[in-house]
Amino acid sequence: NDASDGIAIALFNESGELVKLNQPPPENWVHLTRGDMKLHMQARYKATHYPVTGGKANGQVWFSLTYL
Repeated sequence: NDASDGIAIALFNESGELVKLNQPPPENWVHLTRGDMKLHMQARYKATHYPVTGGKANGQVWFSLTYL
């Protein structure tokens, strides 16, 4: 097995705050404007427990956008 252990991929907003997954975002999370919209986010590794062991830590992110 060449997978890492003790590590996950975490998403952060443009202010560097952890994005809580599978929960509704705050009401003021993104203000809509006309034209193209950009979501400024970062993905980083985050330890889930120690010790962390090296290896592959591949992942995917799927988004569902809801707007009114």
